[in-house]
Amino acid sequence: SRLNFQKQEFFEFSDQAVLSNLYWGIDSIEAAFQSKWPEEKTSRLKNSEKMLQVPALLDEQGVTAGVPNEYLVCCSYFYLSIVKNLQKDQLEAALHFLQAILVSPILVRTQFASELCESVFLSCTKCETQDMGQMRRLQSVPRKDFAEDNLGELTRQMARRYKHWLMYYRVTLYGETTQRQHGRSDILSPAYESQNFGHEKASCTESSKSTEHRYQGQ
Repeated sequence: SRLNFQKQEFFEFSDQAVLSNLYWGIDSIEAAFQSKWPEEKTSRLKNSEKMLQVPALLDEQGVTAGVPNEYLVCCSYFYLSIVKNLQKDQLEAALHFLQAILVSPILVRTQFASELCESVFLSCTKCETQDMGQMRRLQSVPRKDFAEDNLGELTRQMARRYKHWLMYYRVTLYGETTQRQHGRSDILSPAYESQNFGHEKASCTESSKSTEHRYQGQ
């Protein structure tokens, strides 16, 4: 496990706190499964959510106690999605899961939820992968590297598209004013997203924190 971090003589307190919050946040989910009383389960899940939100706010490009923040942030959002699912909040669970994919589609696909990723994203990206395969034949790009890189990017693009749809749905369903609360105007209708999906590729390499993290804690 990457949480078995590299040996160091000392850690910054903040680094220790981040890793502890992630570890005990995950542990609290497991304890919630074993809870005999609904009140205990509810309390443990709330506690887990609070702890997992700490590493979720890290800068993805950094490193904490020898562990890449990308891994910590992705892991945090994945387990936050489990917490929300256990709390029967499927909409927030889906948003957290999609955020984990936006942070690192490869980690989610290979370490956390390979079957789910395959069922949700593989068929959606298959046609685009074939189209990009034709482009690759016109370029001198190694086949394996091309396939891995583009599968990750296509998965991220689909996750971003799904997330925009869900956020739009949340606004229309609950009458929330997310844009005014956060000074945002980037929650677009599904119709607009479908028409402009092809234009997202130019900005898909940016850190997911630039926009997607802002819904955290709502």
